[in-house]
Order: sequence, then structure tokens, then C-alpha cells
Amino acid sequence: MRGASLCAALEDRELALLHAGRSRHIIPAGDRLDNYCDVRANIVSGAFKLSIRADDGREQIVDLLFAGDFLGAPCPREQDVTAIALAETEICSFSQLPFTDALDAFPAMRRMLLERTIGAFERARGRLHMLAHASARERVAGFILDFASRADGKPVRIPLRRREVANFLGLTVETVSRQFGRLRAEGAITLVNARECTVPDRARLTAIAGTFPVIDPDQ
Repeated sequence: MRGASLCAALEDRELALLHAGRSRHIIPAGDRLDNYCDVRANIVSGAFKLSIRADDGREQIVDLLFAGDFLGAPCPREQDVTAIALAETEICSFSQLPFTDALDAFPAMRRMLLERTIGAFERARGRLHMLAHASARERVAGFILDFASRADGKPVRIPLRRREVANFLGLTVETVSRQFGRLRAEGAITLVNARECTVPDRARLTAIAGTFPVIDPDQ
């Protein structure tokens, strides 16, 4: 997954500095990284959801991260951001000092990190626009379409429960289930089970989603 990671900005000889503080970890599904703001890691395989807790204890899912994405970002100390593995996930983490040294030493890596950070802000802005303006049908269609873009023609596996999908899209569980059923009835998707579907008519699904992608697979 180096081609999709920050390390893609480095030559082989330059990776030695990072390797000095590198370690790989397998995170079981459901396990959490409570110190997200202090983590510096690339996702090798699997996926995480990022969530924050409201004052009343409710969870709000604010982002989804996949293989190739970077884990860790500067956070306000008062903001409790948690990363939770949606499936068994492998990460390659870096100790703080070698990572900071690498950013100082290699402008290309620093630029790539900046691009990823800007991409995250753009993704957040797009999601706010979606929550403010998209219909339930557009939200669910865009959500499935984004996962389909990562599936390379294989059945689309959505590693979230329906209530998590509803949380992420700002909808009720009943509305999400109803929209999945509507998309199936229209022939845009075929449901395999509660977490897997196929997209036999991608053009139709794209037309339904309109201008409201939920996750940008190219970021």
C-alpha cells in the first residue's frame, strides 16, 4: 500500500529514517485508538471510523478512513476523537520523533501530508454540504457509490451496521433501510445481505447520487 501512502513521496534510501521508528500492528475489529490525535500511522488494510462523543454521551461518526489513508491529525485537546476499527485492520505506525524528522528532511513528504490534510478539510466541507442539502435517497446512493468505487468491480462490502450508516449520513435507521430497499426495487443495487450488495447499474446509481458523494475515494 506504499503507493497510496505518505511513503510514496520518498525514495527507498530515504525510508531508512522512518524505519527507525516504524512498527506494524493488527487492530481487531471493534478495538479503538483513544489517542487518535497523537497517532502517526498509515492504514495498510482495513478501515476505521472516526467519532466524537457529545456531552450527553452520544456518538457522532465524523469520518471514515481506509487503506492508504493517514491516521492522526492535530486536534484541540478538548476534542475527544476516537478511531475504531471497522474490521481487522493493519496499521504501520511511526514514532513521533522520526516522523517529525522525516517531514523536516523531505519536502515531498511534507507536501503530500499537506495535500492529505487539505483533502480531509474538503471532504468535511462536502459532507456538511451533503447533510444540509441532499435528500435521503441521494445520501444513501452516494454512500454506496463511494464504497463501490473502492470495490474494483467486486461485491460492495459495507463494514458498518445500519445504525452506523444512519449516524454517518444524518438519517434514521428506518430511513436508511427504506432507501436501500428503494434502490434495490429500482434496480440500482442488488442486496446480498445486510452489509453487502452489488451495483448492476452504476450509471443509474450515479445519477441518483447526483453531486453529493459522501466519501471521496480519490482523496
